[in-house]
Amino acid sequence: MTTRIGNGGAAVNTGSTQQVEERKPVLAFPASQPQAKRKEFRDLFESQGARRPVFQQPAVAQPRTDLKTVSLAELVRTGGASVPSTGEAERLVKDAYAEVLGREPDAGGAQLYKEKALELARNGASADEIRGFLNQELANSPEGQVKHPEAFLESAYQRLLGRSPDGEGLTTFGAKMKEQYEQGASLEDIQKSVEQEIMTSPEYQTRQAQQASSTSAVGGLSPSDQELATRVNQELEGTGLAGKGETIVAAARKERVPVDLMMSMLQKESSFLSKENNLSIANNNPGNLRWASDGWEAEFGGQPGGDGNFTTFPSVDKGLEAMAHLLGDVYRTEIDNKDYRALVNKYCPPGDQPGGQADTDLYVKQMNEWTQSWQQKLGVDSNWINSAPAGSSAPANLQGITPSQINDAAGFSDQWSLCGPIAAVAASRATGKPVSLEQARSIALQGGNYTPGDGMHGAESEVRLLKDLGIPSHTETPVNWDKVKEQVQSGKPVIVSTPNHYFVIEGYNENTGKFDCGNSALAMKASGGTQTEISPAELASWGGGTPTAILLD
Repeated sequence: MTTRIGNGGAAVNTGSTQQVEERKPVLAFPASQPQAKRKEFRDLFESQGARRPVFQQPAVAQPRTDLKTVSLAELVRTGGASVPSTGEAERLVKDAYAEVLGREPDAGGAQLYKEKALELARNGASADEIRGFLNQELANSPEGQVKHPEAFLESAYQRLLGRSPDGEGLTTFGAKMKEQYEQGASLEDIQKSVEQEIMTSPEYQTRQAQQASSTSAVGGLSPSDQELATRVNQELEGTGLAGKGETIVAAARKERVPVDLMMSMLQKESSFLSKENNLSIANNNPGNLRWASDGWEAEFGGQPGGDGNFTTFPSVDKGLEAMAHLLGDVYRTEIDNKDYRALVNKYCPPGDQPGGQADTDLYVKQMNEWTQSWQQKLGVDSNWINSAPAGSSAPANLQGITPSQINDAAGFSDQWSLCGPIAAVAASRATGKPVSLEQARSIALQGGNYTPGDGMHGAESEVRLLKDLGIPSHTETPVNWDKVKEQVQSGKPVIVSTPNHYFVIEGYNENTGKFDCGNSALAMKASGGTQTEISPAELASWGGGTPTAILLD
């Protein structure tokens, strides 16, 4: 088998100039959520440098195209502009309120933003820059998001209905949001109300039924992987790999290769089969595989003889499948160790590059940067491959069944209270009755077992949710850990309810005597973002109290 794939394509420049610098928002949790849980996830997020997902900046009515919108960080510099008078600062604030919120500033807002305007000016910001900053601040406020709900409604419609809102939806929901805001409702409650109304619509119910009736026509993808394939397709629109999301995800899943790595290498090797990569296109070879001496590519219909000894495949799909197979086989150790430098040095040796080591070093740098970029775009991380830890006796049907609360739940406004529905999704996958996270959440809401922001209503509410999904179960306290071990080794996951979190036990490691809790463990700060195996004592400690086992019947 070959250990070399040529670098036949030019790298895609992923850099972009954004008009507005992203700001790390304050992590806001409902007051009713247990303080320990709120702190746990806040600490986890800040320790990993992550940001809680936020909706895109709402559109501002009749925006001024002559203004530059910038962030506070961009404006804090020295020199360049004279400091305006207090009267000029007050005028800038008044204009911003009129433009964004359509009203006069209240006394508190007028004072707050006047001081910010003066501070920015003292640090060298121009009047136009200050005006743009004020516009952005007001647009991001709860009132601004209610008065300009387009971005939120676009996000909600896409997530729940798979489409953009029509004019009637924008008008109807926009009016309802403004009415609720005027009545004193919070932004979070207003947005939840909209989501609830969408979820009661016939269109939403029909879409959920269709998703439940079939996983995927391509590659037997689970609902969550099909959603990932859809996101990949959105990113590949207009490229030579348009519509190949299902093939990429199915092949990557089969060979246990991170999707973010696949996308980064396809970007590097052939720029997603862009027009200038004629050889890659002619060979149906987006990974630029060279023909190996043992001819293993023939398993995918590959033939030798292409220019530069590159393999020719009968279709792009076969070329993608062969690339995933090579990465999952020859580069297994490097992938499991997440050692992209070793992988690239083997995949693209310095001696084969015009620029020698410099070219290979550039490749390594791009892989490190691009994989992170693709993780953010697609909502995945390298743990998506769900490789079982050494010594684990987790049955194959349980490995990686639990969605990631960090990534898979990132699009939900109640992300950090979804551990109960996430556990139900894991059980549904293990029992051959897969449902999506959106479906589990919806059913939990409709059954009165779940409150967004607060979570499930105890272990028995999880049992009721599972029953609604056609999965009989029961609770046991105290937990018999020998029984849990037997259950898991027989191919049934065990859900463990604690005061702060729901864990899903996917396996047991005889070498360490610990239970593998997969993604449900990674959601906790105590995991350090890597530890999935935990002891019964650690589980109780992480979860904040006495555990209750939920066993599938």
